[in-house]
Amino acid sequence: METKLAIMKKIFLFLVLATTCFSSYAQKKIENSLQFYYGFNENDNKNNIYGIDFSINYKINQQVKYGLGLGLAQSYMLDYKIETDDGSIKLHNDNTLLPVFVTGKFNFNNEKSSPYISFDAGYTFCLNSEKRSGLFARPAIGVNIPVEKGKIFLQAAYRMQHAEYTYSLVSSKVTSYNKTKTDIAHQIELSVGYSF
Repeated sequence: METKLAIMKKIFLFLVLATTCFSSYAQKKIENSLQFYYGFNENDNKNNIYGIDFSINYKINQQVKYGLGLGLAQSYMLDYKIETDDGSIKLHNDNTLLPVFVTGKFNFNNEKSSPYISFDAGYTFCLNSEKRSGLFARPAIGVNIPVEKGKIFLQAAYRMQHAEYTYSLVSSKVTSYNKTKTDIAHQIELSVGYSF
């Protein structure tokens, strides 16, 4: 039986090949994007993340485009939080994530070099644990820098990701218990990418 990682690699490869074929058919209206990112935060979740996204975008005009994307990421997420009489203990685990999303982008002018705003929203599948899977959203600002064949873009985003963890209270003063808590992991995300 194939592992989840092997299946994910096949999906990613299929998307890249399909995009290449479709792009040659509709070069003027289709734009592909590849971006690398790193996100960090400093709250309880400490949900640091790094990854790569690939998207296929349809250009309505030179300023507006929308599309579909697929990514692969590694995230260091809060897994257990244990409260004791002496303080709290936080345990984190690495998780492999597969985000699938819709994306939209608006360039402030129709020049090759342009500032822009964008918004991604979708669902993240966690390959390690079902409780990590959930909705995410990512508003962003950035700038396009033209190069010989395409554009390089620099982007700063605010990512909100569904997160769950197990909360345990271990105390001699009150009744101890375990429960699952749902939270939103917030991250500042910096990325560099290439559109072609």
